[in-house]
Amino acid sequence: MKNLEDLLPEPVARKCIRRRELCGIPYPEVLQAIEIATAGGIAVLGVEQFQVEDSTLRFLTGSGYEFPYVGQWDEFVQANNTTARTFVMDIPREDGFVYILTSVCNEEYQDLVAIREPQ
Repeated sequence: MKNLEDLLPEPVARKCIRRRELCGIPYPEVLQAIEIATAGGIAVLGVEQFQVEDSTLRFLTGSGYEFPYVGQWDEFVQANNTTARTFVMDIPREDGFVYILTSVCNEEYQDLVAIREPQ
């Protein structure tokens, strides 16, 4: 399975803020991460914006969009990732702020769907 964090180039990964399993990506690097996700066939299902305060992240806002998957993975990725990019561009924050991307690859998505289907 593809993990977006593993696909980030080293210069972007070095700028990320990590808190446990969370990876906060600063602006404008978050836009590059969304492009990498798109190229890798990874859907960004949501974006959350945080303010970095000492050793914690304070939640500011989240994207709140949702697109149904109707069998065309590439279209699903495009719709989600275009909206993720628009969300970030509408409220770009630089120093002291990060974005956390909730993402999923096709294989992981299909595994989750299979788990939820009645046996």
